[in-house]
Amino acid sequence: MTDPAASRPQSSSNDPLQQQARTHGQDPEGEIAALRGQIDEADAAIVAAIEQRRSLSARIQEVRRTAGGPQREPSREDVVVAAYADRLGHGGEDVGRAVLRACLPPGS
Repeated sequence: MTDPAASRPQSSSNDPLQQQARTHGQDPEGEIAALRGQIDEADAAIVAAIEQRRSLSARIQEVRRTAGGPQREPSREDVVVAAYADRLGHGGEDVGRAVLRACLPPGS
């Protein structure tokens, strides 16, 4: 008598069904590691966007100083914060304020 399991093909780690199982809770450590990698990529994109925003903000502040205007415009800051709050919902206002603070020159 033959063993039915012996006649089944051996599965490999390249098997799409095994890969799908790993990404659907069968390999939580692997799934968490993959998701953390994606978070790291998202964080890097956020940092790059804030660096770009900081540069643009510095240019605006330079133009204002040259023109004799104020460094900051509270009404514009309110619009920016409101936009973050509207788009993100929970925590959006805090994120908007943090982004504005990160874009101010040191000591402002």
